[in-house]
Amino acid sequence: LHWCEDFVDGFDFYVIDSYIATALVYSRYSKSAPCLFFDDNFRIDYPNGMILNCAIGAENLYKKDKNHTYLLGEEYLLLRPEFVEQKREHREKIEKILIVLGANDIRDISSKIIKSIKKYNKNLQISQIITDSYKTEERGIVYHKNLDANEVASVMRESDVAICAGGQSLLELCALGVPTLSIQIADNQKNNIAYLEKYGLTTYLGDYEKIDFQDRISSNLKRLESKESRDKISSSLVKRFSKNGGQNIAEEIKRYYLDMKLKRNLTIQNLELKNFIHLDDDEKVEILSWRNSRAILENMINTQEIDMDSHLAFLDGLGDRSDKFYFKVSDIGVVTIEDIKITQCSFGIYKNPKSKKVGAILLSIAEEIICKKLKIDKIVIKVKEDNFIAQNLYKNHNYTMIEKREGLLIMQKGFLCQK
Repeated sequence: LHWCEDFVDGFDFYVIDSYIATALVYSRYSKSAPCLFFDDNFRIDYPNGMILNCAIGAENLYKKDKNHTYLLGEEYLLLRPEFVEQKREHREKIEKILIVLGANDIRDISSKIIKSIKKYNKNLQISQIITDSYKTEERGIVYHKNLDANEVASVMRESDVAICAGGQSLLELCALGVPTLSIQIADNQKNNIAYLEKYGLTTYLGDYEKIDFQDRISSNLKRLESKESRDKISSSLVKRFSKNGGQNIAEEIKRYYLDMKLKRNLTIQNLELKNFIHLDDDEKVEILSWRNSRAILENMINTQEIDMDSHLAFLDGLGDRSDKFYFKVSDIGVVTIEDIKITQCSFGIYKNPKSKKVGAILLSIAEEIICKKLKIDKIVIKVKEDNFIAQNLYKNHNYTMIEKREGLLIMQKGFLCQK
C-alpha cells in the first residue's frame, strides 16, 4: 500500500473502501482532508470521519460516538441506475432460475446448486452470470458472460427466482424485486444476509460449507412455486429499498464537508471571522444592533426589524444547519455564505454601521471563502433594485446583471478556481 502515500495530499475529500488498508493509512488520509470510509464488518477502529454501511439493519450495529458521522442502513444503499425497479410480471409457476456467485466460483458451489435444482425439477431453465475467469461450464445451462450493467439487470428481471451469494448482487436482485435464496460464501456477507432475512427479504440457505443443498433448495423452491407467494415478496422488496441512496450519500458528504470547512472560526486577510455559532452573549447583542440599524435595514431584502427572542432562536438553530453560514468579520461587518451548490453559490454582506469603506473588504472575503475554501467558481447574488451603492460595488468587481425579478437584480460572477 505504499502507492497510497502518493495521494495523501492535494485533495479536498477522500472516499476509502478497502479490506487491507491499515489503520495508519486511514489516519494519514483523515489528517489531510475529510474522509468517508466504507465498512461492513467493523474491520478497524476508524479515525475521525464518515462511516458508510448501507446494509439493511446496519443502523443497529454501531455504538455511535461524536468523532464520526454515520451513514447506516438501506437509506444509503448504492444502486446503479440499471437496478432501480421497473414493473415486472411474475409467471404462474417458476420457469427460470438464476445463479449469481461472483466473478468466479473457486469452491465449485454452482455445481451443487445446479444438481439440486435439476433433482427438484429437471425442466427448469437454469442460467448463471459469469466472467472469463469462470472455468467450469455444464451442459444445458445458459451462461451469461462479461455482461454490462444493463445486461445484468435484464437477466435478473427475467428470472423467477435467484440463488445468490450475499454481496452487492444480492442487494441488486432485491431492489429489482426478485425473490432470492442466499448463500454466505465470505465472512463479510453475514450481517448483510442476516438482516435481509430478519425482514423477510431473502431466504438464507446457510454457509456454503454446511448447507444440505438438496433439502434447502427443494423445500424453498416449492414454497416459492406459486405466483402469489412471489408477488408478495417482490412487493415487500420494492417498497423496502431506497432508490436514492447515492443522492442521500452525496447530500451527507456535502453537509459534512461544509461543516468541516465553515462551522469554525476562520482567519482571512488577517481578519478574524467568527462563525455565528461561536458568538458570545455580547457579540450576539452587537450583531442584532447592526442588523436593525436604519442604514442596514433599508437595504435588506427583509426590511422587518428583528426582536431579540427571534434573533437568539435563529442563532441557536444555526448549529443544526448546513445551508447557510454566518461570520462576524472582526468589528467591520458580517458575511453570509448561502445557497451552496456544486457549481455555484451565493453570499450576503452588511457592515457595522460605524465602519467606513469596508464593502470591498467584505466582498473579497466572501469571494475568497467561496473560491478558495469551497472551490466553487460561480457566484449568483440578489441586490435590491434601488440599492445603487451595492450595485456599483458589484459592478466594479466584475459582476454582471443577468435578470430582474420582483424588485431585485440577479447578478453573477465567474472565477477560475483551483479544483
